[in-house]
Amino acid sequence: PDAHFYVQILDVDASDKETFVNDGFLKASHRMSQVTPTPVPTGEVVDYHIVVRPQHYRFAAGHRLRVRISSGTMDALVQPDPVDIEIETGDRAKLRVPNFAAAP
Repeated sequence: PDAHFYVQILDVDASDKETFVNDGFLKASHRMSQVTPTPVPTGEVVDYHIVVRPQHYRFAAGHRLRVRISSGTMDALVQPDPVDIEIETGDRAKLRVPNFAAAP
């Protein structure tokens, strides 16, 4: 009936060293309302909109952006019972990154 999603945005340099940029999370039952939770239907495809908080951050030339999705951090969220989640990475999967201006 529930799961947690924790999304991290990471800056990855040429040596694969990660620098944390920002994060966001969503309790699956709160996908439609933070006030009125809705249980997650079992065995059905469900879309989630997980917002990562805005952050002013400049990626250096040659660095990559990494998105890590997990069930949460032990210090931030109380974990629900373990569940299996399949994340679709095809045409339905979307990552929206705001427009930005190149450095002068």
